[in-house]
Amino acid sequence: MGTNSYLDLATGLEWDIRDNLNAILLKVLEGSAGGTSEVQVAADVDVFNIDAVLNDFLNGIKVDTGAAGTTIQIGMTANQIDSGGVLKVASGGGADLSLAAALELNLTDSYRGGSTWSLADGINLAASSAEWSAFETAFGEVSLMNAIVQAKSAAYRRRVFAVATANVNADNDISGPANDNNLDANLGDLSAGTFTDDYDLYLNGQYLRPGANFSANHDFYPGTSL
Repeated sequence: MGTNSYLDLATGLEWDIRDNLNAILLKVLEGSAGGTSEVQVAADVDVFNIDAVLNDFLNGIKVDTGAAGTTIQIGMTANQIDSGGVLKVASGGGADLSLAAALELNLTDSYRGGSTWSLADGINLAASSAEWSAFETAFGEVSLMNAIVQAKSAAYRRRVFAVATANVNADNDISGPANDNNLDANLGDLSAGTFTDDYDLYLNGQYLRPGANFSANHDFYPGTSL
């Protein structure tokens, strides 16, 4: 045809394309008077295939609308994805799932509203490039799970409970059976961290103040061997 063509429907009429058994494949409903005009790809269509280079949905889309609580809305609210139920994002097969943001990556949920947390966007993964570098320095380029396990299992996180087996005068070494034998249990290795910052010592439930050496005149300080 060498000119534009039009199919005009009278008010309230429909135009259908049907298959060989008269099942409707495509339906066009004229509802301009009440704002109810509609184009339907009917249930008897086996595959609705869109191969356009660009698919532009101006006003958002709804999917999985067949049952209550399952609908997922994309862009119905600007810049937002909404789910009628639990929204699960899965990466199929052996593919990785990556979440990235041009600025901050924030996490939040419905419980934040009833809390004292003040940041409107929730908690962010990182607040600066320096935090990524500090994480790498402390744990290496590993997963969050790996880093948590490292922090939990680090030598200086281990607790040791020991009972003094004898009175010990001030400024004398105190350690377990493997060394000075005035405690009933050996202490952990204290050489892995900073003595005055990484280790806590309690005597009869009272927190003691560490010193770098004898001259600090605090409650305890490094002995002959760490």
